[in-house]
Amino acid sequence: MGWLPLAKKGRCYKFDDWLYHKECVAKGIRFFEGLQGRGILDWYYYGPVIPHYLFDGQETPADVISAAFAAGYSTPGGYASGILLGTYQFGEGHFMVNTFSTPGAT
Repeated sequence: MGWLPLAKKGRCYKFDDWLYHKECVAKGIRFFEGLQGRGILDWYYYGPVIPHYLFDGQETPADVISAAFAAGYSTPGGYASGILLGTYQFGEGHFMVNTFSTPGAT
């Protein structure tokens, strides 16, 4: 996380999904154009690329494109959430954080 040009770097942590899993949501913008629905991402459709890592504790991105949450889960406090895909303003441009998987990548 040290490379992030943010004052509040937060963490990127692994979230173990199994029978009880987090729900992932996405906006219907260009990153999901032509894909199934916006809103809650269907595990049967998006399963191979659903992220298992979450960004948490950073400054809020300028644009949250996709996020995840789990309520009633066996985490401390019973709740977890994080950013899966988001963009931050940076100088004259921006940078992106992304935890989506690439099918077949090792």
